[in-house]
Amino acid sequence: MYGVLVIPNFFLQAQLRTQPELWEFPVVLLEDAGGAAKDRGKARILQATEVALNAGVDLGMTATQGQARCGELHILYRSANDEEAAEALLLDRIDLWTPDFEATAQGVCTLDLLGNGEARRSPERLGKKMVRLFAEHCLQAQVGFASHPDLALLAARQAEPVLVVGATEGEETHFLNQLPVQALVPSTDLREVLRLWGVSTLGELRALPASELVERLGPEAMALIEGTKGRRRRLLKLVRPPSLFLQSMEFEHPLETLEPLLFVIRRMLENLAARLATVHLVAGEIHLTLGFEDETTHERNFRVPDPSREVDLLFRILHTYLEDFTAETPMVLLTLEAMPSRALAHQFELFESSLRDPNRFSETLARLEALLGPDRIGTPEPLPTHRPDAFVMKPFQEISRDSQSRRKPKKPTPLDAARQAATETVRLGLPLRRFRPPPQITVMTEREGPIAILSGQVKGPITQQRGPWLLSGEWWHEASWAFKEWDVQLEDGGVYRIAEVEGNQWILVGAYG
Repeated sequence: MYGVLVIPNFFLQAQLRTQPELWEFPVVLLEDAGGAAKDRGKARILQATEVALNAGVDLGMTATQGQARCGELHILYRSANDEEAAEALLLDRIDLWTPDFEATAQGVCTLDLLGNGEARRSPERLGKKMVRLFAEHCLQAQVGFASHPDLALLAARQAEPVLVVGATEGEETHFLNQLPVQALVPSTDLREVLRLWGVSTLGELRALPASELVERLGPEAMALIEGTKGRRRRLLKLVRPPSLFLQSMEFEHPLETLEPLLFVIRRMLENLAARLATVHLVAGEIHLTLGFEDETTHERNFRVPDPSREVDLLFRILHTYLEDFTAETPMVLLTLEAMPSRALAHQFELFESSLRDPNRFSETLARLEALLGPDRIGTPEPLPTHRPDAFVMKPFQEISRDSQSRRKPKKPTPLDAARQAATETVRLGLPLRRFRPPPQITVMTEREGPIAILSGQVKGPITQQRGPWLLSGEWWHEASWAFKEWDVQLEDGGVYRIAEVEGNQWILVGAYG
């Protein structure tokens, strides 16, 4: 089954939607708002309200002629902005009943209701719901249902406000025979010829010999005859939702607590998930933007490790972050944008171990980050320097073993082979346990060598020492560094590594064993 929703006099209704009080008055819409004031009186009337038509105003008149017929006539001009807003509202609300619909014309939508159970059970009740919904937005709609798109369009134009044409051939034929010829919107010349012939309904037109009618009236008559059959099948040019999945809300009253913000966020996520489901996509990232009363904004991007459109999962990601978020001024704006992606397909190996739930692991990392700080959670990555313990924390990113296994093995360079051999060499001796950060100590020296540790975690006279070992680097800029390291043994038998840094400062690097 197909349904067609029509907003009659769409251009005029787009204007009256913002000023509904004018429906009770005679109102006309002119074709063009441009030109000088002296030329506006020559603009033709494009559409008019029922009150204006009953007052003697006809379409095609100039504004001056219309005012001569009706002194109380209100004149409006077409507005591209109002028409775009009304069209966007129409397409957004149609999506509530089916994702498969066509924007047939401005103010006209054709719906494929094959998957809508209510349309099969009671199309008239569904049509009344549509009419009531658009009435809430100050738009008067008409809805028609039939087994074919073109037939449903004819039904919608005749609906008051809902009309259902039965699927049997007899009901369709009876409906078509009663329609006036004007329902097919013929040209003015063809309409006049048919009037002179005394043809006023589609039934009378269908009774004429088709070949002779086409021979006398031309190709337009053939198209008109095909329209009277109501059996032409055509594919709908479906409207798909935009690739931008964004929800935004400007609060009338600023928010100062977390609970109302979380309520709004969940509703937004439900809408975004529903829109993603219609195009079979999932959310790979979520971009959060918060606006405050002092005109400042806060933006944060959240990566979904295992892309999903599960509302509870996406909500937990945002909730975890916002629990520890504080702002100096109340919030006035909230924007959520979901970056769509395809659902990941994993091909695991027989003995491969991977994260059971990457999203839950990411949530755990987010909680640790909120407790410890963003610079203390991640994967340590060594810096390209010889300075001991020089590394930075990189955000954790799980590397798929499946992707690694498909990479071709790279032939090692001689330097890499030497490093690999060095790491595989069996090393004998005590392991060094480094202190991070290394504590400061006070050391007594003699002839530039340490003889006792006077204060710190460990203290006592030094019985044996080895060193110094000189370390330095990055001398070419301000971050240069230089160490003197010793391995020392205290009187109690403990073996430690100490170092002298710049400014005659001593640190306890670590302990052996």
